[in-house]
Amino acid sequence: MSYAIKNRSWQFSRTKKFFRGEYFDVIAGDGETKHQFNVIKENELLLNAPNTLVLTLTAPENYGVSEGQNVFYNNMIIGQIVSQTIDVNGVQFKAAIASEYRNLIHENTQFVAATNFDISVGLDGLRFESATPEKWLQGGVRVLTKQGLGKAKDSYPLYQNISNAEHGITGNILTPTITLHTQTLPSIDKGSLVLYRQFEVGKILSIKPKTNNFDVDIYIYPAYQHLLTDKSRFWVESAAKIDVSPKGISIQATPLARSLKGAISFDNGGSGNNRTLYANESYAKSIGFVITLITDDATNLSKGMNLRYLGLDVGQIDSIQLDAKAKRITAKALINPNYMNIIAKEGANFTIISPQISAGGIDNLDSLLQPYIDIEIGNGNTKTQFNLAQTAPQRNKFSNGTPFILETRDAMNLSEGSPILYRGVEVGTVKKFELNSLGDRVLVHIAIMPKYSHLVRQNTEFWIASGYDFSLGWKGAVFNTGSVQQLLKGGISFSTPAEKEIQSQAQPNKRFLLQINRPEEVQTWGSGALSK
Repeated sequence: MSYAIKNRSWQFSRTKKFFRGEYFDVIAGDGETKHQFNVIKENELLLNAPNTLVLTLTAPENYGVSEGQNVFYNNMIIGQIVSQTIDVNGVQFKAAIASEYRNLIHENTQFVAATNFDISVGLDGLRFESATPEKWLQGGVRVLTKQGLGKAKDSYPLYQNISNAEHGITGNILTPTITLHTQTLPSIDKGSLVLYRQFEVGKILSIKPKTNNFDVDIYIYPAYQHLLTDKSRFWVESAAKIDVSPKGISIQATPLARSLKGAISFDNGGSGNNRTLYANESYAKSIGFVITLITDDATNLSKGMNLRYLGLDVGQIDSIQLDAKAKRITAKALINPNYMNIIAKEGANFTIISPQISAGGIDNLDSLLQPYIDIEIGNGNTKTQFNLAQTAPQRNKFSNGTPFILETRDAMNLSEGSPILYRGVEVGTVKKFELNSLGDRVLVHIAIMPKYSHLVRQNTEFWIASGYDFSLGWKGAVFNTGSVQQLLKGGISFSTPAEKEIQSQAQPNKRFLLQINRPEEVQTWGSGALSK
């Protein structure tokens, strides 16, 4: 027979017993009669039982766990905390698991304090973690249920809550795993997530402003710290990815919590110990792989513009500078290292693709939100400097055109950018309008492409080509139409009267009368081949 001292532990099913104080529990034996017995504590009873599994649980503080509390598995008691010791390194608990339940403990088993209930308010809502209400008062330790792997160990960490157990966090004070540096503060803050291939592996502990940059302290959960190497590169995750194509607009948004809190990602495709936080994934993966693009017009160029090959983003414009001596624009582009060997070859062509809007519709719809640079690869030797061609707006096609001035009483439906036509072919554009000093005439400034400027002679005549012409006479009604663009934007046509001797080419800025109606003799004019 054995005697065990029972402590007052509160269980709702034993409320009456709680108020009667400590008592002896008699465990009957089957030996000979005896009048003297040893008294042991209740928790020592389990230690003395055969085949009991004894474990050590360590924690930086007790988390409300104390000697005599139970160990639970799926809300069923399987053991007890038999002792606790405290030293400068923290708290150590000795846990005894009953023999019939020792098969539930494995190498990957996790132990969580059952007394704690944790409430956190975040962008995900209100999160509440705890054991059952009964165990808030009972206290003890919970064993997390999972697929058991390996044999039981002698010692395990005691986690404060389930979240810490999931992430392998054993301490109360988190220290940075790594510190990143960025020149400008992106859309992140304390508590923003750290992702590895879109999987949460850590969080941002703090952001500290320095003289020339910002230090971003990152904590990687212990369970995933093996993913961090000297080849890791970090970048800021964008809130949404927008793709505009002729099929429509596709918006791929990140989860709301991630969009509001911000997030950074990392992968292991770099080289060296790089601790820079880049603005996006393309920048992070393209550092060190640079090509130079040369152009004479930066109208549609912008930092961050994508370079595409076969519809795939393979790089971005990193910087744009004016070369004052050469009077040209130099753009540096970062190329994804996976495509550098394909793209950086002699014979490659780079062209800016921008939306071309006209009355007939919109061309290059996929560049509506932002123009991009299309790449046609070459087959030559390695090369890192290329010319950048442009699908420029109409006004830039004629920026070096020969100027002329047309005088008229009324600009009617003309506008800047209206086409100048010769036999239906666009050879120039309207640059601007102004009134003369008396205000009784409109001066229409036009520009003719240099290769067509010889078509303008001293006796050339200009008239408004509105896109339609209607006349009613003895021969009946005659209705002529031009292009839809002419109907909407207007236009100007010109031709030269047929004479025995062709007059000389008009000088730049020569003035002509802009007629409202087309001359009746135009159909009989045949200028033939005009020499330059």
